[in-house]
Amino acid sequence: MPSDRILIVDDDPQMVKTLSEVFEKEGLMAIGTTSGEEALEKLSALGGEPGVQVVLADLVMPGMDGMALLEKIKDRNRGIPVFIMTGYGTIESAVEAVKKGAEDYLLKPFEEELLRKKIRKAVDVQKLKREVETLRSLVTGGQEMVASSEKMRKVLERAGTAAVSDAPILILGETGSGKEVLARYIHYRSPYSQGPFVGVNCAAIPRELLESELFGHKKGAFTGAIRDAQGLFLASSHGTLFLDEIGDMPKELQPKLLRALEEGKVRPLGTHKEVDFQARVVTATHRPLEELKTQYLRPDLFYRISTVVLEIPPLRERKEDVPPLATHFLQKFSKKYNKATKEFSTEALTLLSNHPFPGNVRELERLIENVLIFKKEGERVEAADVLKGLGGEREKETSVTKERVGVMSLKELEKQAIEQALLACNHNKAKASHLLGLSRDRLYRKMKAYGIVP
Repeated sequence: MPSDRILIVDDDPQMVKTLSEVFEKEGLMAIGTTSGEEALEKLSALGGEPGVQVVLADLVMPGMDGMALLEKIKDRNRGIPVFIMTGYGTIESAVEAVKKGAEDYLLKPFEEELLRKKIRKAVDVQKLKREVETLRSLVTGGQEMVASSEKMRKVLERAGTAAVSDAPILILGETGSGKEVLARYIHYRSPYSQGPFVGVNCAAIPRELLESELFGHKKGAFTGAIRDAQGLFLASSHGTLFLDEIGDMPKELQPKLLRALEEGKVRPLGTHKEVDFQARVVTATHRPLEELKTQYLRPDLFYRISTVVLEIPPLRERKEDVPPLATHFLQKFSKKYNKATKEFSTEALTLLSNHPFPGNVRELERLIENVLIFKKEGERVEAADVLKGLGGEREKETSVTKERVGVMSLKELEKQAIEQALLACNHNKAKASHLLGLSRDRLYRKMKAYGIVP
């Protein structure tokens, strides 16, 4: 059953019937009415914006006309796109409609294909907004956990259940997948939400400093200890301590960490006195669970921290999350860099959704930021902008992590660009050649040379 609804308002019942048939073929649920007053009643009964994605209203109607209806809808449900249609169009009425917030001004008789495209685009934009605005599960310090995919919804459901308990939680996930964001999600759902969230990457702190960083020290405990330091365990008191990359915890520190977790006490360096602490400890690693258990942690420490194990799937396994995540980052960086860019073209989103993102959400975020920095004008991110951004990301990746991915030749980059352009354009070679700035004949020659199947 269709879930996306269009409300059609026209005093001509035959027009309502005809348009309803057009949009029902598009997979939309068409709701028809012959008056502005009844349209408002139906809109209210359906819950406003969540229940109706698009309104298509005639301009000239007895009683409440299309312009008055437009004003009422924008007063009550500002986010719903309203299309005004008329057989008596004037420049003045078109300008007035747009000023009052109309999405578009359509003249009868319609070109059916164009009308369907305009409405479909508006519906798709509304669906994307819903994913960003209503499927985001939590805003935590400006970071958002998007759970559009079924896989991430299940992770968040388990995380929410575990958060209200005191059970130790271990988060698994590839680098850049959002382990710290999930840890914050747990923190803000837990009884410790009023306390601080303190995070530390165990792999980023030199081994000789990590003990002091975690447990604190007394003045004079070692060279350079010119004052007391409480350490992160005590700094997170009545809150959450997030130990990222727990697999990099030095073996000699693991017994002290285990004792702290079991007894709720820490002993700062330079003293024999133990200090009580009360905090939720959440750990995370990019390593596989069995590898963490057998190669990196003492068995007793492993079992102590892994009562609940949550695994974040990589972004390539939850492609449904790419469009809402990309839209969120677009909004974030448009605001940061004062850009007018507001949306992605369908081709750009297709390109993003089919990119593997080995760096996961972090790579997607950096890509969108790169696109926004170098985009000179326009309210829409096009596929060409994404291709340029992907080229920049590849340059960065090959220069920084050669040993992991190797160096791509120019021919390999060109082949990949052609494949991505074809994918973004649904294998329409005319569109792909235009996107790449190549003649169609040259594109065919390159496809043949690279063995790309037409």
